[in-house]
Amino acid sequence: MNPSANREHIISIQSHVLDGFCGNNIASFVLRRRGHAPKIFNTVQYYSKYKHLGVEMKQEEMKIILGALKEDLAAAGDYLWICDPVMGDNGKLYVDKDVVLAYKECIPFVDIMTPNQFELELLCDRKIKNESDVITCVRFLLNRGVKLIVVTSVQYLFDKDHLYLYVAYQNSQGELVAYKYKIFRFDFDVCGSGDLFAALLLSFLIRHRGNVLLIVSKVLNIVHNVIKNSLSSGELDIIENQDIIASDGLCGSFIKAEPVCATHPTT
Repeated sequence: MNPSANREHIISIQSHVLDGFCGNNIASFVLRRRGHAPKIFNTVQYYSKYKHLGVEMKQEEMKIILGALKEDLAAAGDYLWICDPVMGDNGKLYVDKDVVLAYKECIPFVDIMTPNQFELELLCDRKIKNESDVITCVRFLLNRGVKLIVVTSVQYLFDKDHLYLYVAYQNSQGELVAYKYKIFRFDFDVCGSGDLFAALLLSFLIRHRGNVLLIVSKVLNIVHNVIKNSLSSGELDIIENQDIIASDGLCGSFIKAEPVCATHPTT
């Protein structure tokens, strides 16, 4: 994203499915509905989000296109890279192990990462059993160059009714600062909620800037309401909830951030 000349240039590099909402099917709609004009680059084109049947871009083709994009970004100078490391969830890996290695190689170049609990474990080679493990993992990523970590969902054995989202960054003194949000957990296992969150986060960061904790609260509010309104259908009702998606997150109360830690960097 290059905000120069008062015009953002957004490139969304994700998968595409013919049936259902996930990947670029969500990102393209959400960003356009919120007034952006993203350029869409599909890495794969599958029939369904549940059946990986379709066309996959060859590795060499991907390298050529990403190489050209890398040159454009270097020329632009000012850009923001939000990486949602889509690899799996709930202990299940969706992709080849080579993809995990590729995401690890990207870490030093990424500005913002939005992994879920399982993806954070893969990136850091560490199982997450408690909050201390989360802090250890986000510290590892921040020390490798990521500027902002948003862990989109962590579930603990002691609390089956809630998920926990963590926001972590380093302040100007190099101290790790972390906050958490306690989120009601719907009994709704469906693809696409992480894609929805990432697209909304990008839109809010571009248009509103400012306090990232308030931005995350607004994004959570929208995602919460979309999921709540989709419970009876079995998948995310993106079209039916487009007015909520286009809003600034004003449906009901916001989930407030709770401080976790602000610690000095380790040497």
